[in-house]
Amino acid sequence: MAIFMPDFSPIDVAAKVDAKGRLVAVFDGSQTTIADLQTLTIPLANDRSTALNQSVANEFRVVQASNDKVGALNNAMQELQRISPTGVADNKQANVDVPGFNFDPDVTISKQTYETLLATKDAGGSSVMGLFSYSVNANGSATITKMADGKTFAQVTNIMKSAVDQASQNNQLEMTTLQGLTNKYNQSIETMSDLVSKFNDLNAKLAGNFRPLR
Repeated sequence: MAIFMPDFSPIDVAAKVDAKGRLVAVFDGSQTTIADLQTLTIPLANDRSTALNQSVANEFRVVQASNDKVGALNNAMQELQRISPTGVADNKQANVDVPGFNFDPDVTISKQTYETLLATKDAGGSSVMGLFSYSVNANGSATITKMADGKTFAQVTNIMKSAVDQASQNNQLEMTTLQGLTNKYNQSIETMSDLVSKFNDLNAKLAGNFRPLR
């Protein structure tokens, strides 16, 4: 009496070795060997997870830099508020709109604020510090004596407010990108886990298929 034995053999596919020394499936007749699906699939899934992990790490650094920029701009805004030439009584607001306003006494801003203002540009690409007449101190801070000719303090705050808004928007976009990449990475890990589990089940069936006949 014939005995029927189900076939649980691995799924074999045409393959060849790529430039990185890995076996990859081919469908154009250029195969040089035969490989089982597990041998081909697991390394590819692992490569995808590794690439996504690197993308997450890179984007995390971008987000950190974006956070630092937003923080530096906000700190600079706070210091600008401190030195704002608001005056008193009737001229409390008018001084910020006075071209070439003279600070008396001179005001000093920190090294961090000076570097932030120096790096922040207006729509024409000119540095915010170009709106001031100032000197740089030995410790990296800057002493401001007056507004540059024809320039007002209100111009400074308007440019800085726009820079803060733009940096905050960019930060939100980068955070969204990071979240998306993190989700993809987590999904790739789940996919790899599912593949390993499925192949383990298949291998268990193969092993059971080769039990001795009675």
